[in-house]
Amino acid sequence: MVYCTAALVICFIAALLITKLVLKKLKRKNGKKETALITIVVCVVLYCLVALGYLSVYYHADMTEVNKAFAIPGISVTQYSDGVAKGYSFTKEGNDRALVFYAGAKVDELAYSPLMSELADGGIDCYLVEIPFHMAMFASDAPSYIIENFNDKNYDVWMVGGHSMGGIVAAQYAAKHSDVIDGVVLLASYSTAEIPENIALCSIYGNNDGCLDLEQYETNKVNLPTATEEYIIDGGNHAQFASYGAQKGDGIATISPDTQVQKTAEIICNFAKRIR
Repeated sequence: MVYCTAALVICFIAALLITKLVLKKLKRKNGKKETALITIVVCVVLYCLVALGYLSVYYHADMTEVNKAFAIPGISVTQYSDGVAKGYSFTKEGNDRALVFYAGAKVDELAYSPLMSELADGGIDCYLVEIPFHMAMFASDAPSYIIENFNDKNYDVWMVGGHSMGGIVAAQYAAKHSDVIDGVVLLASYSTAEIPENIALCSIYGNNDGCLDLEQYETNKVNLPTATEEYIIDGGNHAQFASYGAQKGDGIATISPDTQVQKTAEIICNFAKRIR
């Protein structure tokens, strides 16, 4: 989460430096007003190009694990697409709870397919959001579309959740829509917005997580409901909530990715059953 902000700031600084070099040649040919205008235009264009270059690099899903998740008997995986929201649904006949889920920053949403399938198999239909540029903030209102258009099963419970930065965005949505959201699931994440007491919240992270800012995690606990459930997975790390390989700065897990996903799914499914 901190790395993403820092990277965008670096992009801005890089754009400024490049702009400065360009302007050295232009100052001799233009007046002060023209130079100022050129400075703004060049800076904005370069920043956008550098930022797009940064956003185009992301963690790709392990397609072997994705295909295995798509093939679990009894789980229906469907790709949905609309101008407002895109993504994948993981559903099972008889499920009466639903979760809208955001991937972590710069992570292919399909990497969360194993977890989504496990949750669907355990009683929670999941709607995995396809995020522009793999940054959850660019699809902050996706749950509204999903809740409005995928409630043909008349779910008893609607939850939102996410991993890392995706969890922050999910929590912000819940804080603004406490009339329709019953629960929040945070994986290696925290809430920067105050969550109303009528919303159940489950927070999970691994004790070997090297990416979660624990200082921010503790500081932002004041935003969580009194009855928040917190779980620390022994041996788990940051990346193994999904299947995209090792993440820079992360700790070394002492349990397998399958074990971490299974433990996470079990916690979330039991949590969801206690809502209402």
